[in-house]
Amino acid sequence: MTEEEFATAVTAYLKEKQPEIDPALLTPDANLWDLGYVDSVGAADLILFIEELIGREIDLSANDAKPAVSVREMYEAYAKAD
Repeated sequence: MTEEEFATAVTAYLKEKQPEIDPALLTPDANLWDLGYVDSVGAADLILFIEELIGREIDLSANDAKPAVSVREMYEAYAKAD
């Protein structure tokens, strides 16, 4: 999956979940927490969506796991082909 395909899918998901937030603010590098697209419950739902999108489980317990706060960071951390 390309970064553009990933960003398109995740952005559409976020816009559907939070239609009241200005979608123009949702850029690949925008902090989803700061914009209000993600909170503690929303983060869990978003991870489940991304797992379904990429077809595998994301191991958030790994020692090298770091929080991803933007769509671009999520792609780099979870979906980018190794």
